[in-house]
Amino acid sequence: MKLDKKDISIYLMIGLTLVLPLLVGLYMQQFATFRFISLPLHSTIESSGAIIAFILSTIIFMMYGKDLELNHFHRASFALIVMGVFDAFHAMVYPGEVFVWLHSLAIFFGGIFFSLVWVPDAKVSKKTYYYIPFSIFLIAIFISVISILYPSLIPQMITQKKEFTDIANLLNIVGGVMYIIASFYFIKKYIEDDQIDNLLFAGHTMLFGSAGVLFFFSSLWDISWWFWHSLRLFAYIISLYFMLRIFYQNMIDLESSNTIVQTSNKNLTKSVKLLQEYRSAIAKGSIISVSDLHGNIKYVNDEFLKITGYTKDELAGKPHNIFRDKDTPKIVFKELWDTITSKQTFKGLIKNRRKDGSSFYAKITIVPILDENGEIFEYLALRDDVTQLVKSQSELKKHFFTDTLTGLNNRFKLIEDLKDHYIPHMAILNIDNFKSINDFYGQEFGDETIKEISNIILELSFQHQYNIYRNHGDEFIITTKSDENFESFVENIKHFINIIRNKSIKVKNIDLIINLTAGMAKTSKSVEQADLALKEAKKSNKSFIIYSDNLDVQQIFENNIQWSKKIKEALDDDRIEIVLQPLYSNKENKIVKYESLVRLIEENGKEISPYYFLDVAKRTKLYPLITKKVFQKTFKALNTIDSNIEVSINICAEDIFDEDTRSYILNLLKQSINSKRVVLELVESEGIESYTQVKEFLDEIKSCGVKLAIDDFGTGYSNFEYLLKLDADFIKIDGSMIKDIDSNINKYNVVETIVDFANKNNMRVIAEYVSSKEIQDKIKNLNIEFSQGYFIDKPKRLSEIV
Repeated sequence: MKLDKKDISIYLMIGLTLVLPLLVGLYMQQFATFRFISLPLHSTIESSGAIIAFILSTIIFMMYGKDLELNHFHRASFALIVMGVFDAFHAMVYPGEVFVWLHSLAIFFGGIFFSLVWVPDAKVSKKTYYYIPFSIFLIAIFISVISILYPSLIPQMITQKKEFTDIANLLNIVGGVMYIIASFYFIKKYIEDDQIDNLLFAGHTMLFGSAGVLFFFSSLWDISWWFWHSLRLFAYIISLYFMLRIFYQNMIDLESSNTIVQTSNKNLTKSVKLLQEYRSAIAKGSIISVSDLHGNIKYVNDEFLKITGYTKDELAGKPHNIFRDKDTPKIVFKELWDTITSKQTFKGLIKNRRKDGSSFYAKITIVPILDENGEIFEYLALRDDVTQLVKSQSELKKHFFTDTLTGLNNRFKLIEDLKDHYIPHMAILNIDNFKSINDFYGQEFGDETIKEISNIILELSFQHQYNIYRNHGDEFIITTKSDENFESFVENIKHFINIIRNKSIKVKNIDLIINLTAGMAKTSKSVEQADLALKEAKKSNKSFIIYSDNLDVQQIFENNIQWSKKIKEALDDDRIEIVLQPLYSNKENKIVKYESLVRLIEENGKEISPYYFLDVAKRTKLYPLITKKVFQKTFKALNTIDSNIEVSINICAEDIFDEDTRSYILNLLKQSINSKRVVLELVESEGIESYTQVKEFLDEIKSCGVKLAIDDFGTGYSNFEYLLKLDADFIKIDGSMIKDIDSNINKYNVVETIVDFANKNNMRVIAEYVSSKEIQDKIKNLNIEFSQGYFIDKPKRLSEIV
């Protein structure tokens, strides 16, 4: 069995305080004839032990007094009190019957009381805590005095042969055994908590036990008699050491406490200084007043005097209602008092009156200040002068409701007017192909175009007293101010459209032909119906459409629900698939790339184009799941097709700005060995608002070896300026420019310009919608590097390619 340090300590203690003393005591019986008589030495030993016992018991009661719980150390101190009293009287009497009797009582009762350490700890009252040891002390004195005064009452303790009687031996042996039993409790405590104090007390008690047992093997003044006296003295010395350890530890604790107190004082001083600085800062930056429980003024700062025009003497003891303005409703002050008297903080905007009768507005915070009992003893009010802010509110409101670019009313003003006024008729006008103007001439030119068109619309509508709003981007809203005949309103809007269509608009010396599309609604208080009519007009390529019940919103809503259900089921059944459309290299005369395109496969196996479900997916939050599925299946396909062939995947603004989707794409790219074979095609999206975030994402994917293509060039964000900023590898020319390039010279010239721009900036060009040999020939004439379209090949399943 392997012994640890604790085991060795216990065995060593038992050996030194029980086994060794008993062996030495028995050995000394061989020298029983040796006698050494010294009453002073004996008295010194016994009185020293008594003094140590008293001091140690006192320390124990002082140390543990705050808990008012009698623990094992307390019960040990009861024994020390008894032993101390009996040993003190024992040291004062001459050798004889009383002499041995008092010593035996000290051993017997000391052992009995020490054995009480096995009794569980108990809570007591403060009175009982000090009453028990004092009572034990008095009882021990009483027994000692009676024994000395009436020796005839005590049993015989010494035989005629000067040996101890059976009574004397019995008292000492019983007491000694009780000490030994008690010592094992301290050993148990030492095993539990590893506190050296318990091991010291175990050795201390074991020595008393050894001395009690050895009494049986000794007689007065023989060498064994002096030996067990030495053991008792050594036991008391251990107690003294225990006391000194406690004193030293208390000194360390006191020093540590002093250090903590000093640190706390420094922190307190620092906190007080900071508090003073904060008070000073608040006093300089706020208008402050302090009032009593009745609202009477106790203190005001200089800022308060400046804004009100009063002096401190004029305000001292006055109620706060001296500043009340008649325009402030009484209910405000009732709410104020109800709040602060319930110990809550009041915040509000209150109109006040100065000494000269003028008014000022203050944003006020009133805080109830509580005393140590949690009761209110005063109120602190902090004010900020917001007079100028309130006065300028109408101006701020005007700016809030005004479009900064055109000076027209904006969408916020429209919403406000819809709340407050009856709007008889409404039309929404949209500039056709405005994105193309932005793309080719830049945003600044586009802004100038918007301003020019807004001036024309404003001028035309002024004669009819219509309200004009800029909705957003390239949309304007016109509403009637009076209950005008709807047919007349429609004719006027049609007239607007025709005038602008037939008018050459000059912006920065460039002539533009602008077309408008309109959606109109009759007696509507919202933009929903007009907006629906506008969407239908653009979809059907008409100049305007008037809302009617035939444009069934409910039908559209139900259609969205139906497609949403289809998409959800397809995702659950893993019926979102990809098809791969090849890109043909006009230089190498072979297929060198594929574009991954999404398809929804119906239960009957029919492929559904994204045209029918992708917009619904975006509106129903299912789009991110489709994106992840496309990426997952495309990367799986990369493991199957020729390792020299690249595959492009479409992404849009929703993918980049959605944190979960963006993380998914980046993790997939970083973990795949095929990332360098991936081209991400950034498709047109009106949702791009932060080009910085787009650029950060693109820089990160390029660090994985991924290439970037700008899809549908000529729409959305894809103007030349941002093309350079995004550092694209490929430009994919929008199909609307390619599909009739063989018959439209203007489109041919535009494409030629794009190709020239791309070549000068080291970008490679892809033409999509190549549907005939004639178009392919034009593409080759323009030196466009890649062609894609049904003339090359249609999209195919992966199983058809490998």
